[in-house]
Amino acid sequence: MKIKVFALLTMIVSTITFSYSQEERECLYTVVLIENFPILDKNGNLKDYIYDSTYIFKYGSTHCYMLAYDFFPDLNKPSSLKRFKYFFFEEDDSLAYLYDPSEQVEKRWIKKDSFINNQPFWKNSLAFYKVFDKKKIDTLENSAKGNQRKLVLQLSDSSLNISTELIYAKVQYKNIKYSLSPELDSNPNWKLVKIKTSIPSHYETNFKLQIAPIELLSELIEFQGDKKDILNYFNIFWNERLKLRRVKC
Repeated sequence: MKIKVFALLTMIVSTITFSYSQEERECLYTVVLIENFPILDKNGNLKDYIYDSTYIFKYGSTHCYMLAYDFFPDLNKPSSLKRFKYFFFEEDDSLAYLYDPSEQVEKRWIKKDSFINNQPFWKNSLAFYKVFDKKKIDTLENSAKGNQRKLVLQLSDSSLNISTELIYAKVQYKNIKYSLSPELDSNPNWKLVKIKTSIPSHYETNFKLQIAPIELLSELIEFQGDKKDILNYFNIFWNERLKLRRVKC
């Protein structure tokens, strides 16, 4: 009887839509990473850019990555629907929880390391641009305006004249705790939130093509959506984790 009662209570709790105070919503830290990928045709001309977004949420010691994917309802048609999967994990746990709200069967525990080893957000760093050698960089611009600072760099030993624009934001202004590269953060009060690299047209010897000018973008922005649904998903994860711990006991 006790087992049946516990199972019933667990099922009821997992279906509740919670209400949250303003304080609870503010405790949920959110940030979005936006990246672009250039699409070139067979002649080296730029056709378009594909933009990808990764959403990062953190509540206490609980981390969540919201990853978008394209779902094709009809394989005979090119149109797709944008859907999201959620990966939850606690800092001290060995397992992570995969949750897809659109597919009830897509709920499973996976090894955390197999997922987060490929996610540079784990230590509040994207660890980009470690290849920069300060001895080989020319500073083309270094300016500050309001809550932002702009730094334009160029590799001095490169014949391509590739320039990289770095945008920093004051931590209290953007409320962004992550950085695109701590190695390039000038001080703790400024975080690197945007990197734009401009690559001019050049001849690519490996492909024997003249490549069109392209821009590579990585940017951190604040999450502007409703936090209520995200907090509901956190509660689902906490309930599932509680059930898992009870089973182990």
